[in-house]
Amino acid sequence: MASRKQNQPPVPDRIVDKEGHVYIKGKFLGRGGFARCYEFIDQERRVFAGKAVAKCMLQKPGNREKMVQEVSIHRLLNNRHVVQLYMYLEDLDNVYMLLELCSNRSMMEMQKRRGHVTEPEARYYMREIVSGVSYLHDTLIIHRDLKLGNIFLDKGMHCKIGDFGLATKLKDKDERKDTVCGTPNYIAPEMLQRQKHSFEVDIWALGCILYTLLCGHPPFETTSLQATYAKIKNNSYRLPAVVGVDATVLIRELLHPDFRKRPNIHEVQNFKFWNGYCPDSLPVSCLTVAPKINEKLVCGGVAEHQSFAKAIVDHHPLPPMGTGGDLPQDAASMIITTRDADKRIPKAYASLLTHQLKKLVQCFMKMPSNDRGCDILSKHVDVEFETPRFAPPYFITRWVDYSDKYGLGYQLADNSVGVLFNDGTKVMLDAGEAHLTYVERDGREMYYKANQVPPVYAKKMQLLNHFKEYMKEQLLEAGKKNSEPGAELARPPFLSYWFRLKSAIVLHFTNGILQINFFDNHLKLVFCPMLQAVTVITHQRTMHTYSFDSVSTNCSNELAQHVQYCSALVERLVKHYPGPDILPEEAMKLIHG
Repeated sequence: MASRKQNQPPVPDRIVDKEGHVYIKGKFLGRGGFARCYEFIDQERRVFAGKAVAKCMLQKPGNREKMVQEVSIHRLLNNRHVVQLYMYLEDLDNVYMLLELCSNRSMMEMQKRRGHVTEPEARYYMREIVSGVSYLHDTLIIHRDLKLGNIFLDKGMHCKIGDFGLATKLKDKDERKDTVCGTPNYIAPEMLQRQKHSFEVDIWALGCILYTLLCGHPPFETTSLQATYAKIKNNSYRLPAVVGVDATVLIRELLHPDFRKRPNIHEVQNFKFWNGYCPDSLPVSCLTVAPKINEKLVCGGVAEHQSFAKAIVDHHPLPPMGTGGDLPQDAASMIITTRDADKRIPKAYASLLTHQLKKLVQCFMKMPSNDRGCDILSKHVDVEFETPRFAPPYFITRWVDYSDKYGLGYQLADNSVGVLFNDGTKVMLDAGEAHLTYVERDGREMYYKANQVPPVYAKKMQLLNHFKEYMKEQLLEAGKKNSEPGAELARPPFLSYWFRLKSAIVLHFTNGILQINFFDNHLKLVFCPMLQAVTVITHQRTMHTYSFDSVSTNCSNELAQHVQYCSALVERLVKHYPGPDILPEEAMKLIHG
């Protein structure tokens, strides 16, 4: 960690362009290659993603050329599915690129949280990515490093292609290049065979991206570089039978071993895959949980014969009116029934986190306290040790304990309000107060418009409203928010289980997030086992997110003690969930379906 920062000048608190416009440095966004990224705010309060590169780093062979190439190509581009470059400037120590801010980070973080996505989601993302690549190819630009980590999501969950450090611009459509470059899991076979290449390498990368979205891992991924390259050269990969027929056909064509037989970017858009259901927009909850999608929409028409990617939750159509039963199913807009294996998933998440925290504690034990690096609980935190892209989209900001009679009420960071009732049922009202979800003890999720909830739930709705109003009056100032794009598909994570001690409250979510609030110092720790990260929320409400790797070498004694205590609490959490112990490898298989 320290070596990355060595000899790099600090990023100043303000930068000024040639016209005298001032940009104020905001929060740290992360690192990319040899760049450090911060928010920068102009005098009109517009927020940019500022990519700062120390000039001393550009003295290394190849780095300066890469930077010049990136800027010269990126400044030519203007498309809604490409990250916009607004300005390039420099001072004595650094050069800066002011870029469009994509607040939902890259698709890589989404994929790591989710594993795989549903086929309608994949269609939504791929439609926008292909549109962006079509624009690039029409302007004779080959990206040459298309991957989930270089595709960003803006606040509206729209895809934006970024990072043009390896891109090249052709003189004409027949020119071919011979530079070997890219990311191992996405690199095309003609590059490995050192043949001249062109647009077809991007088409190959699109196949790798679609496969990864549907299957949860790149098609040629192995534990060694040599084995991965061998699989790419041999075109050796396996498509699970549960991947849809039309998706399978498209992936096969995109990953054709002969680049001459791959479709061009315009031909890609003519495949039957695109005829299936595709939502117009997606909610932010898709960063962590599959959306609610009606099977009648998904499986209608041409898609009727297909099996869908294993990421799809089993969506059961509503029974006919008058079929009886103890639930008012006729009023629900949709019912989602989770797989039987899902009953073990909360324990799988907790078991995985237990394993990870035990390893962290072992690192603490091996390192003398006076040898530890940056104190990430100090008043003057070095933000460049942080990994903000791993910050959780959802965590609890307010809660109220009425478990002596009813249950625990809570508010999420997006202003959604939920209740975990003592009888094991759950309810959640979205931030716009337009959509309500009710979850039965057996895991069935039922969705209603907030003004059309059946009378049988009247008492629980009354309690939900009571919790909501109490938190508004006593605990927060934020008012009602407008519904976000795709709100009708949103499925925020629910509280799965909680317990309270004298020192802390432990809150476990259905998406694996674990939040522990300490009462004495008002410190909150939010653990994400899928990204192997912890977010520290201080009593001043400042947030700092760190990878477990960073914490293992740059951790204060105070935080180490808190993590060690949390490790014991997670072991208690694991014992709450029924069933035998789950090893980390088995836990990952259960979580990813």
